[in-house]
Amino acid sequence: MRLKKRDRLHQVFRWLKDKHPVDGNVRLRLESKMPKGMRDCEGAVWLSGSPLIRVSRTLNRSGCVYCLFHEYAHVIIYERDPKYLGDDHCDSFYRVLGKIERSWLNGGEKESMKF
Repeated sequence: MRLKKRDRLHQVFRWLKDKHPVDGNVRLRLESKMPKGMRDCEGAVWLSGSPLIRVSRTLNRSGCVYCLFHEYAHVIIYERDPKYLGDDHCDSFYRVLGKIERSWLNGGEKESMKF
């Protein structure tokens, strides 16, 4: 049985938090409409307090998953350096994103179905 997009994304999110843990309580929200001022964004992350990742429901499943990885990489970088503002796509950001993508491609997609 194929899961709904929201359920599958949360399943991938649980896998992501297990394989690439962070100290804080990261939350995920699949948005039918992105917040004002961010309507043209596919995803966004709010880092203050308990980080909140928002992913646009308009994306297809694989787009949602990749967007989640992208925003989660921002959370990891922020945890390492609290002065990080969350909007910089520096070299260290892409190294973290690459690590997440490789773990997904090396069996993570199948493994995530257990979560």
